[in-house]
Amino acid sequence: MISLLLCLRVSCISAMLWAVATFSLFVLSSAKPKIKILIISSPVDHGYGTHMYEHEGKLLAKCLEQTSGVEAVTSYGWPKDPAILKDVKGLVFYSKSAFDLMMADSVSKIQANALFDNKVGFSCIHMSTLSTDDKMIDLLGARWYFKQLQGERLNLDVRMTDIVQTDPGHPVSRGWKDFKMRDEIYLSTIFHPKAKPLVKAEAFAGDEVVAWTFNREKGGRSFGTTLGHFHQTFRTESFRKLLVNGILWTVNVKIPKEGAPVDISKKEDILPPNPRAAAIAAAEPVDESRFEKQVLVPACNDPMQMAVRGNGDVYFIERNGKLRLYEAKTKEVKTLGSVPVYNHGEVGLLGFALDGSFDKTGWLYLFFCPAENNTTMRLSRFALKDGRLDLQSEKKLLDYAGDTNNGHQGGGLHMCFDGSLLIGTGDNTNHMLELPVDQRVGFEKFDALRTSANTNSLRGKILRIRPMPDGTYTIPAGNLFGRTDSTRAEIFAMGVRNGFRVVDDFTTGFIYWGDVGQNVDPGLGIGPNSYDEINQARNAGNFGWPMFTGPNEAYRAWDFAAKKPGALFNVNAPRNQSRNNTGMVALPKPVPAFIYYPSTVSKKFPTLGSGGRSAMVGPVYHWAEIMFMSDVMMPAAYDNSIFIYDWMRNWIQVVKLDWNGEIREIVPFMPSHNWRKPIDLKLGADNSLYVAEMGDSWENNQNSQISRVIYRRGNRPPVAALSVTPKAGKNPLHITFDATTSYDKDVKDALTYKWKLTGPDGNEIQLPQNVGAQLKSTLTKKGIYVAEVTVVDNHGASAKATLSVPVGREAPQVRLIEPENGDFYDLGQKINYQVAVKNYDKPKQKQNAVPPDVTVSASVIKRWMRNTAIDELEDVSAGLQLMRQTTCFSCHQVNSQSIGPAYTAVAAKYAAAPGKRDELAKKILSGGSGVWGNALMPPHPQHSLAEARQMVNWILYMSHLSKQTKSDITNYFTAPNDGLLNRLSKSGNVLAISAVYNPGQGSNAEVTHVLRSRLQKAVNYSAIYGARVIEDFDSGEGKCVQFDANNSISFQDVNLKGIVQLKLRMQKLTKSEVTFEARAGQPNGQLIGSVNLPNGSGYQDVNIAVKQGIGLHDIFLIAKSTDKHAVTNLSSITFEAVK
Repeated sequence: MISLLLCLRVSCISAMLWAVATFSLFVLSSAKPKIKILIISSPVDHGYGTHMYEHEGKLLAKCLEQTSGVEAVTSYGWPKDPAILKDVKGLVFYSKSAFDLMMADSVSKIQANALFDNKVGFSCIHMSTLSTDDKMIDLLGARWYFKQLQGERLNLDVRMTDIVQTDPGHPVSRGWKDFKMRDEIYLSTIFHPKAKPLVKAEAFAGDEVVAWTFNREKGGRSFGTTLGHFHQTFRTESFRKLLVNGILWTVNVKIPKEGAPVDISKKEDILPPNPRAAAIAAAEPVDESRFEKQVLVPACNDPMQMAVRGNGDVYFIERNGKLRLYEAKTKEVKTLGSVPVYNHGEVGLLGFALDGSFDKTGWLYLFFCPAENNTTMRLSRFALKDGRLDLQSEKKLLDYAGDTNNGHQGGGLHMCFDGSLLIGTGDNTNHMLELPVDQRVGFEKFDALRTSANTNSLRGKILRIRPMPDGTYTIPAGNLFGRTDSTRAEIFAMGVRNGFRVVDDFTTGFIYWGDVGQNVDPGLGIGPNSYDEINQARNAGNFGWPMFTGPNEAYRAWDFAAKKPGALFNVNAPRNQSRNNTGMVALPKPVPAFIYYPSTVSKKFPTLGSGGRSAMVGPVYHWAEIMFMSDVMMPAAYDNSIFIYDWMRNWIQVVKLDWNGEIREIVPFMPSHNWRKPIDLKLGADNSLYVAEMGDSWENNQNSQISRVIYRRGNRPPVAALSVTPKAGKNPLHITFDATTSYDKDVKDALTYKWKLTGPDGNEIQLPQNVGAQLKSTLTKKGIYVAEVTVVDNHGASAKATLSVPVGREAPQVRLIEPENGDFYDLGQKINYQVAVKNYDKPKQKQNAVPPDVTVSASVIKRWMRNTAIDELEDVSAGLQLMRQTTCFSCHQVNSQSIGPAYTAVAAKYAAAPGKRDELAKKILSGGSGVWGNALMPPHPQHSLAEARQMVNWILYMSHLSKQTKSDITNYFTAPNDGLLNRLSKSGNVLAISAVYNPGQGSNAEVTHVLRSRLQKAVNYSAIYGARVIEDFDSGEGKCVQFDANNSISFQDVNLKGIVQLKLRMQKLTKSEVTFEARAGQPNGQLIGSVNLPNGSGYQDVNIAVKQGIGLHDIFLIAKSTDKHAVTNLSSITFEAVK
């Protein structure tokens, strides 16, 4: 019985197991298949961070598969394997034109049509909506294509904008709310009448539909959006939900109330590594010698802002109200008109920007203090008419009242790509050693709480508006406030002290500006001395002033009556309780500064140096996103960087950013160059850098200039140099022309030399082949011979040098017996000189006679550079560069008569006669004789009239040199003190004494000795190697040279005879050990002496004992340290003699 029961139980269990297995197989075989969605991408067609189709397609697939029952497959391009298309229910394009991909060939066209016949879901994102074929409208419900609007503007608009639902009840709108996002908004999209708008965004011409759904007439659903240009938008959850909801809707998936899940957790899903980063870093290590500064406008009066056009034209304004134009084609500078301004203190014509439609409309914007209402700052739009500023065209956009006798007016304008105009304004508050929060009656001008911290004031702000064609403006999305009784909608950023320069980053949408900080007396207990700031605004915000500074360090309120500090301002909940405040009391929480630095060396940003401060921002540079490369664009190593500069410290630096907008590194830009108060920086269409420099003074500068800096890639032409021995003589004259000092900046290049020698009759003399760097010849005829050498490198690049030799008489000789070359003088000292001459044509002439053809002159110059005894004119004029490309210096000298007159003599004759400039320019082109004797000046037809004018401008500048001239063999000069030669003597000048013997017939001799005042400012160096010039305003030292480890400067032709020590006025800014060395001849030459610099605050005098017997040499001063971050300032050097 038990056996029977067991058998029955086993049989029942077996039957049950069979039944379960059978049912399971049935369930598995009848399970609902997953909905297959195919995502198609295409090759990247924009720079890194945009149109990253393949990665974005994979990111979409991860999000889609978080919805149960969905399978997402990706394909790079239209699938080549037909099996991939099997069972596809949804087709998604995140690519270039979807229509073009589908219709690329007959196979893809058949396959795509089959999918649409099967009513496949169809989705297109951003540029995949592009098509010129109206069939796309039948498939997607819309299409978009590039077209020109006005001026240079295409029908697209990059901006920060509100993404707003227009149909909140639609399933695609579930789970997300309106949000702000920066994107490229497509304009003029063409829609099917039955397309249903889902999302709108504000753009240039008003609201644009940016997402929609569409039920196709032949069946099937479509979803489209023109959003998705920037990959960083995927960080926004609402944007991901919009995309995923839309795609799921097309395949009939029910979307939950909270929207589809779109979780992203891994950082690499948000921002993949830049595949070009390593290539960019290795592509072009920066070589400072490849930068070339081309002076475009050699002299102007206080330039403020400029705009560079695609053809190289530069429009710029001067503070006195003038609008001017440098024409790249003619190289001429024109004045286009003048706006009547109140030019006083820190007001005048301050800001300038061109409208995006400038090519079509001629519109431009000026920010100024109008002469007829000098208590107002005004923003107006003007137009150019027939190449002139039309004052009658003025449209006043914005006026605000202020005390224009106060400081801090800001003034920078910047036109963003999206048509928004940024305006930087100052706090209009006077500087003081206390914190400017004085609320006493009658002291309103000392209260920045009434302006910068006032939500109802336009002062102390970064304003952001959108000018409209009718002369009004609207408020872009994303500003800090709306318009209320206590707020101004124009405000993008508040808490700004003096926002003088402001720019936007086209790629990220971030806005940057420099803010000039206060100098609060730290001894008062109020808080930090303050910082200058470079601010990065990712969104609108409060940037702290006057309650907070730098990294949100808080100040204490100051009781001006009791003269004591009060409570700290609350960084977490700031409140403006000033009686002068007309805005909100509770303020937004402050945003810390992006970069900040004090008057002393910053521990966090040591490369920014020390001294006075005036922080400004220049353009943002994205090398990797440039579609059209140029040979002169800034180096690849500066990719994803912002140029910053300091008007007081005279430097430009490059802030390298990572792809999250954080600082990677700050590096000096052209650190060996002596910038003169840079006041505006712009990138040209070819991505060369344009620099406006205000000049050495605070205002009314005549040495202001505008330049273009290029980066010379590839092979560079050689530099040709030519000398001759002897310089003249009787015929037959055995002579050697020497070009061995020619060189090539690309040191590996081999040079060859091609010679040309022209006789007095104008005929070319036959020369042997393959002469080499020296040409030896015998000149048999009387007259002037002209030698020309063309130096050619092994790539075919070349340069020429020429000189002239008079033949027929022995060259005269002249010597300065005293003073000795390289010696020193004391202020007011009587300086004796003695000249010896020799003329072989007049052997009976007594050695110490007083011939009328001897001239001795003394000129005061700021620095001495051998063969360039002029007042810092190496970088003054493009004219000098042009002259060096011709034979000018073969026949003329700066200070003395040669075959032609001295340039100083020409300047003295013509500088006061402006009408003569064109006459002189034409004479350069045509040649001529008779004014200065019978010597013939050859023509120079290779130059344009505009170039000849630039050369004349340089020559006439020589009239600025102070000079005394005498015609004696023995006499004396009086060293600079209070008389004619006093120009800048207290900062240490060079007295150049030149003796010229010119007995006529094209033959002359010249010698120059240089004498220095014993106290020399360091900035009067002859050459600089790595160090930089700063202005140490706070210490009272003025301009100084700042050294990093192993930087150096040199002074040429210094005679240390009788000098026992060098007294250096220095400041060591770091605690690292620094040894200052003085060496003769070269940086590693004979050691003259050295000193270990002591620690301590402020400037100190340290002495270097001088080794005797050194004599006449170039002297190098080198800062030696093993710490690469060591920083030292050198103000002056005193050469002390035996007492």
